[in-house]
Amino acid sequence: MRRHRPDACGDLTDDAVMVLDELVTNAVVHGHVCRAVTVDLAAGRVRMEIDDANPRLAHAGEGAGLGLRLVARGASRWGQRCGPEGKTVWAELPLSRSPADHRGES
Repeated sequence: MRRHRPDACGDLTDDAVMVLDELVTNAVVHGHVCRAVTVDLAAGRVRMEIDDANPRLAHAGEGAGLGLRLVARGASRWGQRCGPEGKTVWAELPLSRSPADHRGES
């Protein structure tokens, strides 16, 4: 999935790979199957959507695993929508970030 090449998107690429990995892992572990993965580049952002077969909402709070907390940390926005046959969990990251957006920097 990742291509190694010098570019200015290193931190964004790392965050996007981490967020996508956590979303897919959650879909397989908690949704029992990952039905679809969609990645869309538009309007200055990358949006990832993962469909699974579990219609219950995922929780990032106390007592939950680390996965959705990592998603919340790596993405600028994330959310979910449920249907009778499963749910879609999505996350967005901006394609460009200001220096203040880089985690660990002041």
